[in-house]
Amino acid sequence: MNRPVWVLASDIEYYVCKYNRISPVAYRLYKEYLGASFSKRFELSVPDTAFVQVDKEHLSDGLGIHKKHFIQPCFGSKQLPNSNEVDKHNIGQLARAANRKKLRHDLLRISFFDIWLANEDRSHNNYNLLFTVENGLYHLHVIDHEACFNHGEFPEAQLTAITYEESLIYSDLYVALFSGKRFLKTIKIDALKEYYYICMQNCKKALPEILSIIPPQWNINIPGERHKLETYLLTDEWFEEAWKNFIQFLQLAPL
Repeated sequence: MNRPVWVLASDIEYYVCKYNRISPVAYRLYKEYLGASFSKRFELSVPDTAFVQVDKEHLSDGLGIHKKHFIQPCFGSKQLPNSNEVDKHNIGQLARAANRKKLRHDLLRISFFDIWLANEDRSHNNYNLLFTVENGLYHLHVIDHEACFNHGEFPEAQLTAITYEESLIYSDLYVALFSGKRFLKTIKIDALKEYYYICMQNCKKALPEILSIIPPQWNINIPGERHKLETYLLTDEWFEEAWKNFIQFLQLAPL
């Protein structure tokens, strides 16, 4: 989308801020916010977020970013202290974690979440994950959701399912963490499906609250977006489609 900027906000916290520069409608910022909000309902760890109004007087000319892009509030993600981006250099470190069983469950949930949101951008080429270590235990944090809904605006119809190659199940991180299908055989698959379904229902219940605080300056058609989300995403039919693809991808994984 653009190059994020670091901002020290009025709460004396640093935020990574994304701004709108392409359209009067800040749809990409909206998707970032919606993805982060839904992540929490899926009990995934996500950096705290905020709508950040940047004072143009505080912007340095050396940034090379036109100040008009900050007329609308930015979408800010609070800095996670001592965090690292997941990449090919630290996959082995995660695979040896003492709490790797939890990491496996987290990765499965993230993988399903991305299939459900049609997020094509969290994959083997671009993990869009951070990790932190606390008392010797590793924690995954999801970031960057602007590619959900197949990289575009929510269509006036059903979403298009992402492919196996576009999912985290195709990634080296998945292979390193699972290193064989034995762990999958210990999972009660019906209980896992029920858990994910409850998470989806939590998103549905929270939707009015989530949409109610979107900045009006973003010019999002709130009634229209609510209708589309409730009609095409937050449904049993789409959940079943996402679940079917999730199980198929697990079967395709070369473990």
